[in-house]
Amino acid sequence: MSERVRLSLIALSALAVRLAVAPFTGHPWDVYVWIKSAEMFSAGFWNVYRVSEIPSFPWGFYSYPPVWLFFLTAAYLAVGGLSSGLGALVLAIKAPIIAADLLVAYWIYRLAGLLGLGGRKRELVFAAYALNPLPAFISGVWGMFDPIAVLFSLVGLELLMRQRPTAAGLSIGMGIATKIFPALLVPLGLLWIRRTGTSAWRSGAFGFVLGAASVPVAVSVPFLIADPIAYLEKILMHTKNVGQFTYWTLLAPLTGTVAASVVSFIVFAIAYVLLLRKSSAEEPNPGSLVYYSTAVIGVFLATSVKVNVQYLLWFLPLALLVALHGERRASREIATAVVVLEGAAILFLIYANSVTPFPLDRLGVVMPPGAREESAMGLLLVLSALLAGWQLLRIGIAVIRPGLDRELIRRFGISSMLLLLATSLVLMPSPGGVYLMCSRERIAVLEGPDALFNPDGGLDGALLERLGSPTAVVLPLSPDYFLLRGDGLRPGLNEYLLFRLGSREWGSDDLRWLAESLRSRGVKPLVGVFAYTGETLVSYGIQGFTTELLESRYGTAVRGRVIDFGAEVSRGAKLGDLVAEGVARVVAEDGFEGVYVMTELYRADRRVVDNPSVIALLGAIRERIGNDAMLVFDGVDVFELDERMLDEALRYADLVVVRASPWFRSFRNLRVEAVGLQDVTEKVRAVYERYGEGKLAYAVYVEGFAEGWIVPAIQVQAESDALGSVLGSCSVVFAGRYVPYRLSAPVLLSRS
Repeated sequence: MSERVRLSLIALSALAVRLAVAPFTGHPWDVYVWIKSAEMFSAGFWNVYRVSEIPSFPWGFYSYPPVWLFFLTAAYLAVGGLSSGLGALVLAIKAPIIAADLLVAYWIYRLAGLLGLGGRKRELVFAAYALNPLPAFISGVWGMFDPIAVLFSLVGLELLMRQRPTAAGLSIGMGIATKIFPALLVPLGLLWIRRTGTSAWRSGAFGFVLGAASVPVAVSVPFLIADPIAYLEKILMHTKNVGQFTYWTLLAPLTGTVAASVVSFIVFAIAYVLLLRKSSAEEPNPGSLVYYSTAVIGVFLATSVKVNVQYLLWFLPLALLVALHGERRASREIATAVVVLEGAAILFLIYANSVTPFPLDRLGVVMPPGAREESAMGLLLVLSALLAGWQLLRIGIAVIRPGLDRELIRRFGISSMLLLLATSLVLMPSPGGVYLMCSRERIAVLEGPDALFNPDGGLDGALLERLGSPTAVVLPLSPDYFLLRGDGLRPGLNEYLLFRLGSREWGSDDLRWLAESLRSRGVKPLVGVFAYTGETLVSYGIQGFTTELLESRYGTAVRGRVIDFGAEVSRGAKLGDLVAEGVARVVAEDGFEGVYVMTELYRADRRVVDNPSVIALLGAIRERIGNDAMLVFDGVDVFELDERMLDEALRYADLVVVRASPWFRSFRNLRVEAVGLQDVTEKVRAVYERYGEGKLAYAVYVEGFAEGWIVPAIQVQAESDALGSVLGSCSVVFAGRYVPYRLSAPVLLSRS
């Protein structure tokens, strides 16, 4: 069997493994972001860098250079978006990643030839990457695009060896325009050109730098012109957080992220200078270029605060070449580290799959990574971070001073690892989170079913407990949906939801078993009504509900964002009657135990005014659902209390939610309220003394994923402590899997 046949069989096997899983799997957040970014770009919302990050939310939106965004949009348009099916779209997205991954294996094979390795060793290094489970998982299962940037880097190194500096710069520039890390090779490339070039080396160096800079600048120009701050903030976002595959995962809680970042940058800069000095003292040859490229990336991974498991793909191709070449004192350490890092990566991926499972039906279904504080699986994260960090540190030391790493292991290795592990376990955060002070009714208002329910409609009891064990859960919908239900139709739900992942189409028939799954856990299912007009929201995708039907059919009843539910619209019928008819059908036909009517929240772009006509809607709903079903009205603004409206609401509603959060009001209105928490608590107490506790609740604002806001846990706790000392019921707006902290069931309080 010839070498070409053997290589072809290896490549076909590697391709088959990746393609076998590609259409059915994907990282639930990264692939969700890929789809939403492509959807936005193709729909005309081309500057995805303007999507604001949600404070305290650990899962960011698109924050990479634009080349991958172009790949995503091309894949999305090629298959017609989600119309061709989720699996087909994900396969189209992964196709360039898988192709690049196999080409990485081929380029390792080519570089091995330039290093003088024989045929068998070249085949071995090709197979060692192509059939390696880690690259196969990252490209075929995860769907992370690092192999594309790695490929451009390897091509750039070969072009440097072949004395083609401008082409090498363009290739590395393409890598930088895909993912920034190939920029690490630019200073080393300049040194190589200086030491291998002729008297005209300056023109070669200029061409190399020009090529490396021109591509990322060119693709960035439209975004820099449109909004330079937004673009640069996203591109530099990775410098502000800590990865999960490094010892900094364990140290950063002790040092703080800022201090850790400063220290890591200083150490890396010093190490890079030392590597450049060592390289300049050696005779330049392809082996030295590969070795010092490996060393630079290894030192970066050894020192950087942000290291994730897929970053190993930056290091692995070159490390395999160095290990097989075997001419360096550090080759043995690098070979050993590769094996240990692969083991640590497997541990991490087992942990990751327990927190964020990879089947496509989990797309977008993530929670803030709380496994460290909530399950034994969190120990795998700690262990993988410890092993990876230690091995990367060994590499960083070995390439600068070979042999020193072994001496450090002999003296301090095991004891320091055990001490760091013990410290990390002791300092794990308390799982208690925010304690809700509302022991009567705890209502969780969702932005959509994706916020709580699994794609198969199942309900995770642990997630309910994490949300404070609510006594009732609200699924709110647009008024349009209830108008259609009143007409006897059962439309799909997605366009009538405030938030949707988009990977699953929720239908009217789903409502029945969503309600049943809540009832089976002792939770009252309530259907919600957004009592205001909808709009398109751009936050982590295109969100927001539509009221196009209402506005086109009953436009005279709409004034700006305010809906006049008391307006007569059809043969003596009021708009509130028509909406209430659909609401009553949902309650009767789909098994909901009550209704939650919600008026518009505070807005930053305009003043939200009370809508007295919503009382007509409350009355119409009460008339149709009877007195046995629960009716909740949210909300009455305690800052500008309309006592008449409150009196009218209490005639119909079993529970009225008062809005009394000075922090949220200030945040949404972009101004500091003159009334503090103590003052507003006294206002709530005055309302309580007039109307009694039984029919009043207070709003707890937590997060709004569709609009991009999160209230800090410390503020939620302070407001719950204060307002919960007066009222015994609360409504959490909005609740769901994306809340970055636990909401715990309340402690019973005595109220004065």
